[in-house]
Amino acid sequence: MRRKTGWFVLVVIILVALVFGYLYGREYYYQRQYDRTHINKPVTTKQELSKIYAELETIRFGDIPTKVQDATHASKPIYKKKLQEQPYIKLTRDDLFRKIVRDYRIKDFLSKDVMYANTIQNNAPYYLCLDKKTLSKFIELLDWMDSNDYDTQEITLRSGYRSPRRNYYIGGASQSRHIYGQAIDIGVGDINRDGSSNKVDKDLILHILDTKIIGNSGGIGLYPGTRAVHFDTRGRRARWNTYTPAIKKNK
Repeated sequence: MRRKTGWFVLVVIILVALVFGYLYGREYYYQRQYDRTHINKPVTTKQELSKIYAELETIRFGDIPTKVQDATHASKPIYKKKLQEQPYIKLTRDDLFRKIVRDYRIKDFLSKDVMYANTIQNNAPYYLCLDKKTLSKFIELLDWMDSNDYDTQEITLRSGYRSPRRNYYIGGASQSRHIYGQAIDIGVGDINRDGSSNKVDKDLILHILDTKIIGNSGGIGLYPGTRAVHFDTRGRRARWNTYTPAIKKNK
């Protein structure tokens, strides 16, 4: 029995690896193709960011197909009321590859879920909330680091928008600002260039966010003992060390 189970697990792993290899191989191909046929400069100012937003297709929540709402859990009452208040963006496959914050592309801020795979493979629309104000704060953070000789290459973008379904399955808080496109998670490396990535680097970022970028207008996840930092634009001050998801995955 153990031998059969081992073979089954191995086959599943191989199949998953093949699927992901196929998907990301196609993603790389379409990205290269996009860059060959489009001007795709780094986005370094809020004015450039606004120009990109003006060129993207904005829709209402009610314009999203019901099957997409259901598949992403956006139609669940716990999310729907607030999501109905948010402007949505309808993306094509080409839109995924547009740079939107420096060299970060729109795809870097998205949930890599079934909808994403369908967009890559079939050019089906991708629907999301992605608050321009939140991306503007990311630009401010990187600009402030540059002006104070901190290494922006040591900042890693970890998470932006998450569909409710994606957020649930990774254990996110039930009303995470990621669901509404108002949050970004980053990883902090050796930003002060002293040869070591440690608490000093992270404390510098937390201080910058707290006093220069977010202040009382949003949330900052401190997550002590890690290199991770969360910031959002919820419109009021919030600070926390850890969270407990309000939804249990086994329900």
